[in-house]
Amino acid sequence: FCAVYDRETVKNTKSLFYTSYGKFMKNEISKSGLKIKWINYRTEISQLYIRLETDKKNARVCIDLQHKDEGIRALFFEQFLELKKVFTQNTTLNWVWEQRFINANGDKFSRIYTEIDHVNLFDKSTWKEAFNFYKKAMLDFDEFWVDYKDLFLQLQ
Repeated sequence: FCAVYDRETVKNTKSLFYTSYGKFMKNEISKSGLKIKWINYRTEISQLYIRLETDKKNARVCIDLQHKDEGIRALFFEQFLELKKVFTQNTTLNWVWEQRFINANGDKFSRIYTEIDHVNLFDKSTWKEAFNFYKKAMLDFDEFWVDYKDLFLQLQ
């Protein structure tokens, strides 16, 4: 059995989920010493986004490189690859590196992501597991990003 939810229910549930996550993270400080909005993590790099996704099966943290110019996008992905060892040594999470990712809308971009299964946006009993996973992934990313962001800023 797979429940189908109307658009309004999905919208309201997502809103509650991410608002709850924001409250869960409100006391977490960036490695930079700043208080930040973890839901809308600002990379300061045009077309480089940190996305939190949750559906009926998984929770994901994605680093999306969405520059329209394929060459520039490849340059940014190569910079991440050069730093892969330092990026991964700081985390116990398994990150997947996809230079050519295509989303459900057919958009092509590069994506680095980590995910966990058995989390359901519509099952509040799984939210804490999702929040703890997001917290770990975001704090790990922040630790890396504060130290290496300037290398990416130079590529812009």
